[in-house]
Amino acid sequence: MFGGSKKRKIEDCVEYQNTNGTDECYTPEDVYNAVKDWVCTNFLLPNSTLFERPFYPGGDYKKALETMPDGAIVLDNPPFSLLKEIVETYQQKGVKFFLFAPGNLLTKYLYTSGTSLVACAVPMHFITPLTTTTKRVTVKCNFYTNLYKRPGLYAEPCLYQRISSLYSRTDTNAHKNPLLPGQVSVSYAQYLAKHGEEDDWPYDDYDLIAKPPATAKDHRRYFGHRLQKKEKSE
Repeated sequence: MFGGSKKRKIEDCVEYQNTNGTDECYTPEDVYNAVKDWVCTNFLLPNSTLFERPFYPGGDYKKALETMPDGAIVLDNPPFSLLKEIVETYQQKGVKFFLFAPGNLLTKYLYTSGTSLVACAVPMHFITPLTTTTKRVTVKCNFYTNLYKRPGLYAEPCLYQRISSLYSRTDTNAHKNPLLPGQVSVSYAQYLAKHGEEDDWPYDDYDLIAKPPATAKDHRRYFGHRLQKKEKSE
């Protein structure tokens, strides 16, 4: 994406809302277009689909709802510090979305709101006003969406490949966190996506479980919530 000696100007990138810290970043157009192309293909969207990008310096995503066309999909890179608020607002208003998100946790609000997590975790390079075109912020991103018919955790290797193909280096770290029978974690889904395996775990088939208590063996190797397969009722 930023390979070789070619420099990238901030003007060539898609902006998202200027708040504070790492919220003020710019998404390269080739990354955005790769994600949009995958979304269109994966969800069989018609060519007439409208995509909205309400997150930019000085913008107000709530006010943007007043003029958003019916049936439009928000595909954008929002400020991560406001993701919970943004997801809850969109779900309450019935807005369809596919959002860049940090590559970390499956949270309770995603599970309870019926928001799917697309596990990808491709290391993406973002430019901020505090960096130059040769010093970039690298963030591993997943995606949050309500476009799936069955909300859940999804491993999507085709999306991973589309984005990682823009880079000269691919992250191939192995999955190291222990899993008990019937469990699945975000890091495991990310591992599958990186290695070309597609899978999904709908929330209605799984319970959300927290990490084990600090007294449990290997508790420090557990990170965030997990899904546990529900027992079948007789």
